[in-house]
Amino acid sequence: MVQPFPMAQAPEIVHMWEHDIPEMSMKMAQQHNRCSLLYVTFANSALFLWTRSKDKQERDELMKLQQMYQIMSSKEQRRDIDELSQRITQNADYVCFTSIRILAHSIALVQTLTVDPWEPPVQWLYMGRGAGEVLAMARELVDPESHPRIKLFVRSPPDMRDPQELIFCDHSSLDWLLEHPSGPDSTAAQEDRELDNEEVKSVYDKALSYTCSIRNAIERGEADYAIVRRIGGFAIWVPIEFTKFIEERRPRAMVVLAHFMALWLDYEHIWMIGRAGEWQIRGLHKVLPIEWSYKLDGLFARFKQPEVGR
Repeated sequence: MVQPFPMAQAPEIVHMWEHDIPEMSMKMAQQHNRCSLLYVTFANSALFLWTRSKDKQERDELMKLQQMYQIMSSKEQRRDIDELSQRITQNADYVCFTSIRILAHSIALVQTLTVDPWEPPVQWLYMGRGAGEVLAMARELVDPESHPRIKLFVRSPPDMRDPQELIFCDHSSLDWLLEHPSGPDSTAAQEDRELDNEEVKSVYDKALSYTCSIRNAIERGEADYAIVRRIGGFAIWVPIEFTKFIEERRPRAMVVLAHFMALWLDYEHIWMIGRAGEWQIRGLHKVLPIEWSYKLDGLFARFKQPEVGR
């Protein structure tokens, strides 16, 4: 579970996650009564076991444990955030790695959502956004050069620091997702004013750009762990307004989300991804207005397993 990817990362990265970070979590808990990292690790362990269990009662118990430790971690992290806001930096590296763990855990939670009724992955989007903001705050206060573990993580692939590559790249291949399904000359399209708002259009453009940036990384042959990190970055880089559009169940937002989730399909073998992409696409297809749902039709051919009850 510490090293979830089939393609090994650099030995020093593996050592950090298998030894340094667990040691940090135990030391901070035992010596300083700081438990946010330890609790999110416990939550992650319970979720990992949930993905492997076939027994309903055991799965229910594991999910209760996951939820309990997640809540405990969130409460503990509030103290971490309070210290950062006061520019207290002695535990900033600890806060950084706690945030990274929380972001990874929030991705893994997407596979637990129901298909019917469809549950949107807004918990991941909000948790990921929050973790990203804390991580950014901590990194502003810490010089990576003086913190070897942070330096190692920051310099490990992929490089996700360039907005031009992530949210301002060419997305013309996906622009058809935003077009009204009735055609530009239809009455329905003429009455659809959503994209007239430049701020709204910008949110969609950035979501499409980020999706295309991951496609580009896949085409370049980036390793599985790098692609999963890019997937997690969606919650950080794409404006929070997109999450609100999903909550409002705007058809365009749901179509864009479905095509982003399609990127997850080739990574089912990674436990923290599982069949989350498939479940989200199936759920979205069920709730989309029928005139918009055809934009998802091509995704179904990519499913690796037949639909079964969950």
